[in-house]
Amino acid sequence: MDDPPTQDPIAELITNYNELNSSVIEELHDEPSALEFMRYVARNTPFVVRGAAADWQATKTWTVDYLKDFLGDEPVNVAVTPAGYVYAYHVHTHTVS
Repeated sequence: MDDPPTQDPIAELITNYNELNSSVIEELHDEPSALEFMRYVARNTPFVVRGAAADWQATKTWTVDYLKDFLGDEPVNVAVTPAGYVYAYHVHTHTVS
C-alpha cells in the first residue's frame, strides 16, 4: 500500500500558521451568545461587536472634560499590548490634566 503524498513541509508550516493567525477580524452585528463568545475565546480569535456599547451610559457621559474633572490629578494606569498578547503588556502611568 502506498503512502499518500505529503505536502512540502515549509508550505504546510505556512498554511498552518496562516490558519492559526488569520489577519481577518470577524465583525459581529449582534451580541454573541455565551457559547459563541467562548468559542472565540477558546480559539484565541479576535472579533468586534459593532455597536455593542452604544447604549452604555459611559459612552454618553465619559467625555475628556468629564474625566479630567472626575480624576483631577489622580494617576491613571494604561495597559498597552503592542502585539495583542495579554502577557506582554506594558503599564504606563499618566496624569489626566
